[in-house]
Amino acid sequence: MKIWISSVLSLSLVATGSSFAYAAATEAEAAPSTNEMPSFSLDESLDGTLVAQYFPMISGDQRNITVIGTGTASVPADFAEVQMFFYIRDSLVYPDYSVEPPVYPTPPTIRRSDLQSVVDAIVATGIPESDIEVYVGSNSPVGYVDYYTSPRIQIRINQPTHSRIQSAIDAASDAIADNEVLYLGQTGAYFGVNSCAGLESETHREALNAAQTKAESLASVAGLQLGEILGISGGDSYPVNYSPYSCPEQSAAYVDPYMTPPPYNPFTPLEVMLNTSVTVVYELLD
Repeated sequence: MKIWISSVLSLSLVATGSSFAYAAATEAEAAPSTNEMPSFSLDESLDGTLVAQYFPMISGDQRNITVIGTGTASVPADFAEVQMFFYIRDSLVYPDYSVEPPVYPTPPTIRRSDLQSVVDAIVATGIPESDIEVYVGSNSPVGYVDYYTSPRIQIRINQPTHSRIQSAIDAASDAIADNEVLYLGQTGAYFGVNSCAGLESETHREALNAAQTKAESLASVAGLQLGEILGISGGDSYPVNYSPYSCPEQSAAYVDPYMTPPPYNPFTPLEVMLNTSVTVVYELLD
């Protein structure tokens, strides 16, 4: 039996997120020189052994199809890590050029005690003080912050809601509103789960289902059917957003306080979402 492959399909058909490679063994035919790339048209047959030279994954005596499936899954976040950045007022940092010569201010020294009123205000919203960390320099928690480094407060909120997060932000803002040295700047947040195993399994299941659907469609167009799975590779899962702490799970003790999280958005779902992709090789049957 001869299998004809259109020059439109060529040796590889790439669909949305999928790749397709197909070869068929035919009766003995003269193979072209291995030093020159063969060209195929609608009325030329392909020798399975020859195609295997260009697709090492393909066995010369076994027809198969390779597809890539992607999957996405999400679950509600078990906790949120919220970082609040406090900036030193410009008049205390930058030179005053309105006079000649310019007056260069002496950068203030910021200590942990300068943010205690903010911590107390956050605790008053119901967040335990043990879930609040204060960072004021590279040698936290001891030391002081240089004028070019932003002190920050990091809080962990279990079973987070937008209401609880916003209450903590509002409390911090009110507590620092009249401070002559500091003011509340950017607030960032990332979300995590206590166990990633279930979420990763769900993304793998979605990816495998997508791969099988694509493989069945391509095989049907070729007038063939799918056989057994011959191989699976890939399967690494990555957060959909650019937060690096979704999975694997991280506790506050292992989070770098100087890695800025994504800005907090009160309109996005409080969930952890993962992407994954798998490459699956199926046997092809008549």
